[in-house]
Amino acid sequence: MSEVRTHLETVFRSQRASLIAALTRLLGPRNLDIVEAALQDAFVVAAEEWPTSGIPEHADSWILTAARNRAFDYLRRNGTSRAKATAVRDFDELTRANDQAASVRLRGDLDDELEMMFVACHPCNSLESQIALTLRTLCGMEIDEIARALLSDPQAVAKRLVRARQALREADVELVLPPADELPNRLGAVIKVLYLLFNEGYSSLKGPRQIREELCREAIRLGESLASHPATGVPRVHALVALMLLQSSRFNARLDDAGALLTLEEQDRSKWDRDRIARGLRYLEWSASGSDLSEVHLEAAIAACHATAATFAETDWRRIVDCYDALLEVNASPITAFNRAVALGFSRGPQEGLRELRRLRGTPELASYFPYHASLGEFERRGGDLAAARASLSRALDVAGTDAERAFVMRRLAELGAQPSA
Repeated sequence: MSEVRTHLETVFRSQRASLIAALTRLLGPRNLDIVEAALQDAFVVAAEEWPTSGIPEHADSWILTAARNRAFDYLRRNGTSRAKATAVRDFDELTRANDQAASVRLRGDLDDELEMMFVACHPCNSLESQIALTLRTLCGMEIDEIARALLSDPQAVAKRLVRARQALREADVELVLPPADELPNRLGAVIKVLYLLFNEGYSSLKGPRQIREELCREAIRLGESLASHPATGVPRVHALVALMLLQSSRFNARLDDAGALLTLEEQDRSKWDRDRIARGLRYLEWSASGSDLSEVHLEAAIAACHATAATFAETDWRRIVDCYDALLEVNASPITAFNRAVALGFSRGPQEGLRELRRLRGTPELASYFPYHASLGEFERRGGDLAAARASLSRALDVAGTDAERAFVMRRLAELGAQPSA
């Protein structure tokens, strides 16, 4: 049973976008809600049947066939006359197709996935709706995960998704890449989707795993595909790939043997992936080919400062603070302000960082943000206020979403418990 569950999770994460694209090519974006429901049903059926029948040789094609049958059954029962006729015609055509050829196409046609992202990012929806729809439909993120990524409410996100699907249906959009003059308007949303997908994998906000590498790998793969396409290989895309490669280079060093988070100061830098760092720096160099200086350029520059520092003490914190200052000018978000406060503390001393962090206290977006409370406790500890540090770390423990975060706080509290009270 565990083998089946693991295999299904792998197919879900690695092939979901291709499966959605293949089904949507048959049924059209107007039936995206049916596509999603049918695919979900297919995974449920697989979970019920595979433990007995065994895992098929071409598991993704099995899922596609099961989902296709569910979708067409639904349309035959509930669709309009036009939808029924189209469904029957396409079903018959696909049934006559060679199954093995369909399987090869399913696994190899990445263009379908990119096209689906651009379709989901159609201008008939607002930018936030485009991002939410793509994260949910193609990336498989849960509604609460999307809500946290967008600093929104889960109920609001759920309603937004319903309206977004309805808008696609009413616009009767086609599954094709938009014209060249429309690409720039949609590309920004696609970049944001990959950015948020990578972030969810890099530092998951719930569950037993702090790092979900499969999400990060998918984001990097799609990012590199965008970067290699002549119509989308713009500096912002190169900067995004640089950021993701540089951040992911630290995967092997981010947790200790007990599974607790390790700070940059505690990490063994010999475990950092030097090949990824080199690739990331190349992409960062390519991103400087034009005059564009986006948010992702600045974040990639910050990641490069960390990746190229031989030791924590040699980190160019002054440059990092300058980058955060520039980021605040284009996006004065609470998360950016928090990150700047931390950088300021390492650049100018813990009291300076503590002053900035306390100034942000009461910001709604940071009230349940684990890194804020953990960092506040760290700077209070460095400043000698151990009682305040314990209180902040206790709050961090309350809002911790993963086992790694909880283990980190417990270790810090244990260290503080061994020290005399202030």
